[in-house]
Amino acid sequence: MQAIPFVDRKWSPFKKSERSLWFYKNIYPFFMSMNLGKKHYVVTQSKWIKHEFIKKFKFPKEKIFAIRPIIKISNCTEKIKFNNEDYNIFCPSSAFVYKNNREIANAIAYLKSNGQDVSMLKVHITINKNDDPMLLDAIIKNKLTNNFNFIGRITYENMLAFYNSSDLVVFPSYLETFGLPLLEAASFGKPIIVSNEGYAQEVISKYKGAKLIDINSPKKWGDAILDEVNNGETYNKYKADFKESWKDLFTLIIKIIKKEGMKGV
Repeated sequence: MQAIPFVDRKWSPFKKSERSLWFYKNIYPFFMSMNLGKKHYVVTQSKWIKHEFIKKFKFPKEKIFAIRPIIKISNCTEKIKFNNEDYNIFCPSSAFVYKNNREIANAIAYLKSNGQDVSMLKVHITINKNDDPMLLDAIIKNKLTNNFNFIGRITYENMLAFYNSSDLVVFPSYLETFGLPLLEAASFGKPIIVSNEGYAQEVISKYKGAKLIDINSPKKWGDAILDEVNNGETYNKYKADFKESWKDLFTLIIKIIKKEGMKGV
């Protein structure tokens, strides 16, 4: 379930916000490799991690399985009372550096610097104002205070109401194992702008309402947001059709027990 060792990113042990990421990237794999034996099997939540695991540890591909979780998303008819004059953008996120929240601020700043009226853009993000210093710095620097609504952590039911009520969902994270918020947003038929990373390519690329954009590109993200504002398009509700399920996990466990048990006889 831990994706950090398998992404091509560098973090510094001297930065407080990156120290744990550096540890999982550089030290944690050592302990993982120490505990991989000839009789071990590995199960991952996604196919992209499966492939990266095989490459990193030179692990036998016949002993590693990608079994994705069953996704059950509750129905929601509740609506958030937004200002009708705003174009409401929902950003389900947290304050980890890899969530890349400032990508959205930089995108809006790009639009603003190119003469676009961004006063109607309102980003509702699930962190508190002081949780992400890099995001806050970008907001203050570009005078975007009125464009961001810091709503903090919210309940699952409230989260679904935000999906249901928003005009657009953005997800700029460059590090996820699975990317559940993408499937939640797609289940409401919402347009999604997401980082063009392995997790998104696997989980949401088949959804017509998803735009996968390279990170660190204010122009690309800004243009994608502007396209959605101008188009106002909605999409058919989407449900991922994964072939695997948790039932397959337990079936696999039983098969392995029987197979290895017979070898020990």
